[in-house]
Amino acid sequence: MPLSEAQLASLKKASHDVLAEATDFLAALIKVDTTNPPGLNYRKIAVLIEDHLKSLSYDTQLLAVDAVVDGIMYGRGVSDMKGGISAGVWAVECVKRAGLVLQGTVEQSGCVDEESTGVKNAGHRGAIWGEITFHGRASHGATPQRGINALVHAATFVVRAMETIQKELVGLEDARVIPEEARGPSLTFSVLQSGANTNSVPDLATLRFDRRLVPSESLEVARAQIQGVLDAVCKEIPEIEYTVKETYYTEPIWVDEELEVCKIWTGAVQTALGVKAGIVCSPGSDDQRFFVRGGIAQTIVYGPGDIKNVHNKDEALSLEDLRKSIEVMAIGICEFLGVD
Repeated sequence: MPLSEAQLASLKKASHDVLAEATDFLAALIKVDTTNPPGLNYRKIAVLIEDHLKSLSYDTQLLAVDAVVDGIMYGRGVSDMKGGISAGVWAVECVKRAGLVLQGTVEQSGCVDEESTGVKNAGHRGAIWGEITFHGRASHGATPQRGINALVHAATFVVRAMETIQKELVGLEDARVIPEEARGPSLTFSVLQSGANTNSVPDLATLRFDRRLVPSESLEVARAQIQGVLDAVCKEIPEIEYTVKETYYTEPIWVDEELEVCKIWTGAVQTALGVKAGIVCSPGSDDQRFFVRGGIAQTIVYGPGDIKNVHNKDEALSLEDLRKSIEVMAIGICEFLGVD
C-alpha cells in the first residue's frame, strides 16, 4: 500500500537523522579485513554487527582503511557490499525512527562466501568456472621428442577456443546488463600452471577459465562450446589427454519486471530521488539465485554505489548515495510489508 505524504516525509527526515550513525557503522565494517578466503575475520565482523543491532534494541543471534573526503567514503568493499549491508541495517532503523510499525518481519543475513560462489537487479549473468588439466609425458629438454608436452596442448586449446567460441559470442549482447562493457557474453582464460623447470618437458598443464553468460544463453550450450573445441583439438593432436572439472556454475537469472517487488522498488526510487529507476542485470552472479531457485521469485538486488567502481583499489561511495539508498529501502520495506 502506498505511503502517505506525511509518512514519506518522516522517512526522508529519518534517513538524514541516521546517516551519521550509518556512516560510522560502515567505517567500522571497512576496517575489518574481509579479504578472501571466505570467512576471514567473520566472527569479528559478525560481533560488530551484533553490537550495533543490540544498541538499537534489536534481538540478535549470531549464526582496508576507511577515509571520508568531501562526502565520499573510500575503502575496499565500501560499495560492494559493505555499503549495502549498512544501508539495509539502517533502513529498518529509519522506519523505526519515523514512528512506523511494519506489518511483517525484516531479516538481515550476511553471506561470508558470496565472492567465492557459495555453492537494483532483476537478474544476473550466468557463469561457468572450469579447470582443464592436460596430461602429457615428461622428458628432458635435450630430448623433447621422448615426451608429450602438456603445456603445448593447453596453449593449442586456448588459441582454438579464442578463434571459435569468441566468434559465436558476437551479437549476443543484452542491453539490460550493466555496465555497458559487460553486456556481451565472454570467455576468459585466467590461470595456466605448468612445468617445474626450464630444461624439462612438462607432463601436466592446468588451465582455468571463466565463461560468463547473458540471460539469453544456457549452461548446456556454453558447455557444448567448450567440449566442441576440445574434440576438435583431439583430432588435431591425437595423443592429447585431458580431464575437465567445473568448480562453479550458475544459470543466468532474470525475474519478471512486473513483479510486485520490482514495481514497489521502482516506485520507491521515483518517490525518493525523482528519477525513473532502470531495471538491469548484474554483470556478475550473486545470491539472488538461491532465492529464485528456492521458489521466491520476488527477489531483486538493490543498494548504493556505482557498479563500475567495485573491486577497485580506490573503491568509493558517496555518503549522500548511502542516505538515498537508506530512504529508498525504507520506503520499499514499508510498502512491500505494509505499516500499521
